[in-house]
Formats: sequence, structure tokens, C-alpha cells
Amino acid sequence: MRNIDSFYLGLNEPVKSCLEALRTIILKHDSQISESMKYGMPFFSIHKKMLCYFWKEKKNGLPYIGFKEAKSLPFPWLEIGDRSTISVMYIDPYSDLPLKKLRQTLKAAIEIVELKSNQNSKSNLSSKSTKSSSSAKSPGSVKTSKATKSSKSTKTSQLTKAGK
Repeated sequence: MRNIDSFYLGLNEPVKSCLEALRTIILKHDSQISESMKYGMPFFSIHKKMLCYFWKEKKNGLPYIGFKEAKSLPFPWLEIGDRSTISVMYIDPYSDLPLKKLRQTLKAAIEIVELKSNQNSKSNLSSKSTKSSSSAKSPGSVKTSKATKSSKSTKTSQLTKAGK
């Protein structure tokens, strides 16, 4: 049995059924979402980047979904609290799941992860391109550059002498 399955089996009802339903909803939301265990809790990632995770509030035992990129998710049902990068969506296991809010939050969180991933890819490509273009100069291109400078200075001195 996988650690992740053991996590769900170890939960008491109604939290167990609630998180199992949320698990299915999240994994079916996008085929690129994967699940793993980290720090003893289920994590959901997309394109190898953290998206969200499940945990329970210490004080009241209510389950919640922690979403990465807290400040970029502007939904009133998410709470940031003392956290700097995680916003929390509390789930009442005795009520119907807030499917519309969950799907809206997942969609926005995925867009943020993909946007940041694309920005990182572009900056990596541009830095690699800059490095390769600067290191790809051949000795001939350096000589051409020096020769061009030399011919410009010769022309400049000829023009200066002619103007005198």
C-alpha cells in the first residue's frame, strides 16, 4: 500500500470521505495534476510545481486545502493569515463541497503556475542564448572587430588631417 493511500485510510469520517472526494475532483480537474506525499501530507503538483495540499487545522480539526501563490489568488474564500505564500480554503466536512469555488481556485492557481513556469523558461532560454552568443565568438570574429576599429580610426585620422 502506498503512503498516500495510508494517509486517507487513517482519517476518521467525515473528514476521510471529504478529502477523498476532493482528491478525486482535483486529480480530474487537469490530467497534468499529480499527487505525492510530502511532509506527511498529500501534495498536488502540476508540471512538477506545487499547486496545493491537504491538511487539518490544529485547533478545530477542520480540513483545508493550502494553495501556493497566496497573494496572487484574489478570492474572498481564501485566508492567508500569518502565512506568506500559502492561502487556505477551509472545508466543512459536514456540508456540501464548494465545487464552484474549488474549480475556480484550481483554475487560477494552475494559470499562475503555468505563467511562472513559462516566464522561467523564457528567462533561462534568454540567459543561455546570451551566454552562448558571447562564448561562441570565433577568433576570426574578434580579429574582424579589431580590424574594423582600426580602419575606422585610420579614416578618422585621415579626415582630421584633410580638414586641417
